[in-house]
Amino acid sequence: MRYTLTAVSITLAVLTACADATTSPRLVDDGALLDRGGVPHAKEPPRIRVKGFIRQDFLFALPEHDYQGGRFELQIHGLDEGSLFSSTCDICQVGDVLQPGGIIGGSFLGEGPARFGKSSWNVLHYQGAISVTAEPVTVVGPGELRTPVELSARIAGFTEPPFATVLPPELEVRLVAKGELVMQIVAAQGDPTLLFRTEAEFRFR
Repeated sequence: MRYTLTAVSITLAVLTACADATTSPRLVDDGALLDRGGVPHAKEPPRIRVKGFIRQDFLFALPEHDYQGGRFELQIHGLDEGSLFSSTCDICQVGDVLQPGGIIGGSFLGEGPARFGKSSWNVLHYQGAISVTAEPVTVVGPGELRTPVELSARIAGFTEPPFATVLPPELEVRLVAKGELVMQIVAAQGDPTLLFRTEAEFRFR
């Protein structure tokens, strides 16, 4: 079954375009999904206020996404989060100003389970865009860096990879959230003036 939620008015930054119709025939330049005839959906998918996290281990693991809101939950695995941290330093020094955040998305966002109401899916293949904005933060030394963040996302879930099917999505939602980014900074062995980011977590509440 296909679920489309009603719109909820919020005061968050509007998600900008990150998908190119020439590379993803299911997307138009504002990220909207096309129906089977190539026409944008008449109704905008709604926004749901969620809590959860985007967790990134820079040393070993792929990032994890978990979004929850009421009777809704969605998880994404296997998505490269590089653009959310492209304006942060791999090797930092005291005084460096970091600007985390960005937009990720396109014809494939990753895959994972989802639940909405009484319906659930063990695996959905996701398409859409995820935007995170954050306040700049200055490196002051080893320890935790914290800064406020906002999330705006538009995600559709398919039972098959979206680039390999003409079927409409099983689930289509917009997500919004506020929270903070917590990033761990450690000093290099032998040279405490060189600092490295080891892990980061966008915590939404």
